[in-house]
Formats: sequence, C-alpha cells, structure tokens
Amino acid sequence: QLRQFAYAVKNSSTILLPEWKRAIKKVAMKDADPKKAVADHIMPRDVSTRWNSTYDMLKFAHSHQDPINQMTDCRSL
Repeated sequence: QLRQFAYAVKNSSTILLPEWKRAIKKVAMKDADPKKAVADHIMPRDVSTRWNSTYDMLKFAHSHQDPINQMTDCRSL
C-alpha cells in the first residue's frame, strides 16, 4: 500500500501533491528543532530495477510517518 501511496502522490499534480506539501510544511512548522525539520520532498518510489529502492522508500516512510498518517487519515482526498 505504501507503493500505491507514493505513486498516487507523485502522479496527482492537482489534488494529492499540493496536499502532501501542505502536510510536510505543517509538520515542519510544528517541529521546533531545525535538525528534525522535515524537508519538502517527494517519497521515493519502489523500482524493480533499482537496488535498495524498497529500503529507501521504507526509510523515508519511517522518518515521515506524521505527514503520511495525515494524508491517509483524510478520506476525502
């Protein structure tokens, strides 16, 4: 399901991508420590021909749990 989420966010330039950027900014503002501030970037996708792409995607998802949870909790998107 994480693969589907990453694909949907990357390929939805009108609905999900702006919402993803808003969720990232909201978490970055809430986080007062600049070392822990979440950068504004897209989740890496899992590619079958690229080594460690699954690991990179999972590592990103682990470090960005709050924005991912915000996006998946909102059923109206």
